[in-house]
Amino acid sequence: MSSKKCNVTFEIEKELEPHQVIGMVGATKALGCWTMKNAIILKNSTETEKNKFSTTVRLEKGKTHFYRYFQANVVCKEFVVTSWDALEDPRMLVIPDMENHVVSDVYGKNCSCGWLTGQSELRIYLSSCAEKPLLRKSTLATDTSQLKMKVSANPVFSSKLVKLLPCDSEVSENTISTCVEIPENEGDNHISFVFQYWKSRTVTALLTVLNDEGVVGTATFSTCSLDNSKGTLCLPVIKEKGKTAVAEISVAYSVIHSFSHKDMDLAKSQNIWDRSRMLLVGHRGCGNSFTADNLSNYRENSIESFTKVSDKDGAFIEFDVHLTKDSVPIVYHDLTTCLQTLKKDGSPGLAEVPVYQLLLEEVQTIRTKHRSRRINRRSLAFDEDDFEVNPPFPTLAEVFEEVSENTGFNIELKYPSFNVNGRYEDGLCDYIDANHFLDKILQVVFDYGEDREVFFSSFDVDMCIMARKKQNRYPVFLLTNGNTTHYTKMMDLRERTNEMALATAKAEGLAGINSLELDLYEFPDIVEKVHKAGLMMAFYGDGVANNLPLFDEKNVDVAIYDR
Repeated sequence: MSSKKCNVTFEIEKELEPHQVIGMVGATKALGCWTMKNAIILKNSTETEKNKFSTTVRLEKGKTHFYRYFQANVVCKEFVVTSWDALEDPRMLVIPDMENHVVSDVYGKNCSCGWLTGQSELRIYLSSCAEKPLLRKSTLATDTSQLKMKVSANPVFSSKLVKLLPCDSEVSENTISTCVEIPENEGDNHISFVFQYWKSRTVTALLTVLNDEGVVGTATFSTCSLDNSKGTLCLPVIKEKGKTAVAEISVAYSVIHSFSHKDMDLAKSQNIWDRSRMLLVGHRGCGNSFTADNLSNYRENSIESFTKVSDKDGAFIEFDVHLTKDSVPIVYHDLTTCLQTLKKDGSPGLAEVPVYQLLLEEVQTIRTKHRSRRINRRSLAFDEDDFEVNPPFPTLAEVFEEVSENTGFNIELKYPSFNVNGRYEDGLCDYIDANHFLDKILQVVFDYGEDREVFFSSFDVDMCIMARKKQNRYPVFLLTNGNTTHYTKMMDLRERTNEMALATAKAEGLAGINSLELDLYEFPDIVEKVHKAGLMMAFYGDGVANNLPLFDEKNVDVAIYDR
């Protein structure tokens, strides 16, 4: 009597380093139920074919099995995923009625980069511009162009250097002893030192400034001394002999901790899009209802506005998410709102306050007005005093629950931006911790996301990278003001131009960039540049709705506009 199961041997031919492995995980118990802790590692069992790895699993005949491969580094007996099969549909195999069957697969195409599966990441950024020079208060006789820098950290188990140039990037592994030239003030380049470590450890970073004669001085900091997960430090460069400061160095940093959720496994992926048509996305639902030339008939970022868009097939909506004081993700465009108050003379007034300083109960029960109403009394196309049927400040969970699951979400992570004038958006220089901010939003997205199409975006580069590193399911777009002067440039060189945003997106595994529509008219070659890099091009702006045929003709991937 023949067995009901078949011995299936999975084979992959792949060149690996000694610390690297190829693994697989699938839908059934025999294949690990999609979880990394149950993953099967392919082994090399022959001296003559050192690049061939295989494993044999007993699987039921006649059944369809779904699975994916991944590549990982082994660190302290833990798997640190570096890439994985990321097509929406996993690999599929129907088991034949045989005792033994061999499956020879190819790995490396349609892969996405890894994510933080338990480790943390410290990133140290070196860049310089006229508005924010890297070296300040220098008493060094040496010309800055003759200086170099070496950045190390301890204890860490991996290091990487990412150098960004317009439309291009260079990534180098194991960079503990690598020296780099200090970026010039007017240079269009950016350097990131990336270190991975276990969260339970305190990491100390050492920045060494050198010239041709040797060490000029050092600066140091540790992760336990950081107030926020992202920011900028002004560190004294201390001369080795004499212990005096010879300069001050301005260093940006970010610390990314892993995010965990019971549904974050390898079963689902939206990382690689395969669209034949331009995706049309409703800005704030049906559009801007307070400050645009043509106002929406529905309150922006409201359930009603979203529902009107979701009536259409293939609908997609864009909205902004940030947190209340009690850390509830809410949907609202601006980081501030106005509370309706009474002045001493009894007349009505408006007091503008940051949303993150208000509890959810307060934003949903206190009468508020859009901040533009302090100076703008134009007639609106909806009842702004309707706080019952169509109120502002829906929670992200409510939007997931009440908007059709067939409607896709472009979730903009609303975090205060920092421009070249040295000003934080709405003056919010002391904001919510970045890891806490993003973890609260991701928790809701994974709790309610199920099969809904979702992608993230943000004007904050670190927020984009964090959103990409913390989860493996949803793609991320980097928002930029582009190359025109329509909006004030950002301080961060990684997004100050379309070309630098492109380089950032490529180096960090983002899906693409989202730029102001005016750039398509003035610099139309950006679409070809983005596509050549294997990324997607999105545009936003007031004039998108009137120029959709042009956007389609130019092969734009995503158009975000007021409907």
